[in-house]
Order: sequence, then structure tokens, then C-alpha cells
Amino acid sequence: MSTMRPMTEEDNWDPQAIYDYPAVGRCIYCGATRYDEHTVTLRDEHIVPLGIHGQEYLPEASCRSCEGITGRWEQIWQRGNIDPIRQHFGLQDKRRQKRREKEGKTSMPVYHPKGRTLIPWQDYPAIPVFPVLGAPRLFNPLPPFHHPEYRYNLAKEQMSIMASRYNLHQFTTLKLDTWAFMRVLAKIAHAYTVAILGLGSFIPLLPNYIIGDNDGARHFYVGSDLDIEPQTDLLHDFRFEPATVEQWEFIVLRIRLFANLGAPTYRVVSGLYPAPTKPLELQLAEAGILSSPLGIGAPYRSGLPIPAGLWDPNAPSLRGAPAQPPQRYTHAKITLTVRNK
Repeated sequence: MSTMRPMTEEDNWDPQAIYDYPAVGRCIYCGATRYDEHTVTLRDEHIVPLGIHGQEYLPEASCRSCEGITGRWEQIWQRGNIDPIRQHFGLQDKRRQKRREKEGKTSMPVYHPKGRTLIPWQDYPAIPVFPVLGAPRLFNPLPPFHHPEYRYNLAKEQMSIMASRYNLHQFTTLKLDTWAFMRVLAKIAHAYTVAILGLGSFIPLLPNYIIGDNDGARHFYVGSDLDIEPQTDLLHDFRFEPATVEQWEFIVLRIRLFANLGAPTYRVVSGLYPAPTKPLELQLAEAGILSSPLGIGAPYRSGLPIPAGLWDPNAPSLRGAPAQPPQRYTHAKITLTVRNK
């Protein structure tokens, strides 16, 4: 799509549907028009990572460099605390699973006060750990949680196995990389917004964060609800929500990965609708985008009528300085009350 249009209820994702998105023909992160110097055709980009059962993808939408960056952050998150969950629900890529089995990687370590114990995959506790971040700072000028809260669920059957079969009553889960998880959320929000609205239909806010190195700005665009909704039967669920801040219409995606496990709902600000009644550079300045911690990537700026003198992607936000990086890694410390008889 090349013209701007408002979102409707039909734009929301239907987890039961299969979508056929048109080829983008341009990297949705950096704007490149070919995969690398040797290959013309860009690679397809999964909206939700394939490793957590993401089936929808954008054809011809990622270059080699950006594919490497987004894939690396996805792997960091997926190979941490979420890995046992992928195994438990059979979300693991079949080819990678066969390679693991061929290499004899059929167990993972559990750490406890006496050291560590290798637990076979079929018994390993799939304990999801998710951070609760608070609203994106773009909507909330108050400082974010310096150390976010974390939520996790315990399956009674798995806990009983840990106690009775392995005599483990205290242990820690695999680590969660909060930075990687928030990058994955940003990548999902940006890719989905491009899929639904088209690359030229909105002002994107996330590419600099997704492929850049400014992790201190994560809370500006990525946050979550504080209240946890009841778990559902859906594996993943996401919806657009209307969001207007001082008359500027932002594009916000509500993302709930592993809704069936009672995970929090995350809110990611993926873009901005420009109003046709004002000069674009004035709208961006008034909305605080020009002086946000990240700004808009050069490939997107080149097509917008923004005077170069107004551009300073390193300037502090109009709503406060960039957020300080929160604690990056965390483990859930589990203490069981079940005892062997």
C-alpha cells in the first residue's frame, strides 16, 4: 500500500486465518532493495519468529545485514528461558530439533544450591518468565521501572516431577534476557504494522531500535499493561489499539505471546499517522519524534519532507531523557512445598 488509511477492526490479526501478504521489495528495517551485493532478491521476514510457531511472513522484506541482527536477538531470547517452553509445546523447528538429538543434546541443566542437575527435555520444567514493564514512556513521562517486575507460572505436574523424581525443591530457571525480549517485541510490532498498513502508509518509529544499539531507549516505545489478563486458548494474540497523545495519532500494537500461559500483554508504539493539515516536520516536532531517543531511520527520512537541520536522533526526548537500561538478565527462583513421602 502506498496511501495512508485509518485502521479498522478488520486489520486485527485472526489467529485462525492464513494471510497472503504482498512482496515488500525493500528491507523494512534499513530500506535496502537487495539481499546483499551478490544476491538481488530480499529474504522473507517472519512477523512472529518461526521458533515460537510464527507462520505469517512478509515476502522479500529483509536484507542480509538486518536478517542477521534480528535473527541474533531472536535466538538469544529463544535459547534462554523460553527454550523449555518451545520443547514442551513442540514449537521447536523440526530440523533444529533433529540436529539437537543427533548431537546428543537431549537434556538441559537445572541450577540449585548444591550445583546443577541435567534434566531430560521431557521432564524439564517449562516455566515462562515475563517482565512487567509499565506503559511505554512515550505515553507515560514518569521514569519506568528500573528493575521490572517478573511474572511466571508453575505447572503442578512438572513441579511434582522435579521434587519426586529428582529430589529438587529449590532451583532457578534458565535466564531471561529482557533486552532481547523487548527487541523481539519491537520487531513483531514493526513487521506487523508494515504487513497491515504498507511501508509507505505511516511514519515508522522502531527500525533504529530494532537494528541499532541504543538499548537505553527501549522503554520509550515498548511497555506492557500492569494487570495480567486471564489466560486464553490462543498461543499468540495481538491487536491494534487506538492511541492519541496530545492530538497525535500513534500506532500501538498490543502483543501477547503465549497467551495460553497467562503472559502479560505488551504495548509497542510502532509508528505515527501524519495529519494532512499541517507540515510534516511541524507534526513530528510537536509529537516529540524528532527529538526522541531514536528518531526515524535514514531510509525513511529520505522520503519525508524534513529539513536536515531539525534532525537530531541523539537529542533527549521532549518527554524526558532516555530511560536507563533495566536489569538485563533474570532467573526465576523456585521453591517447592511438595515433599517426597
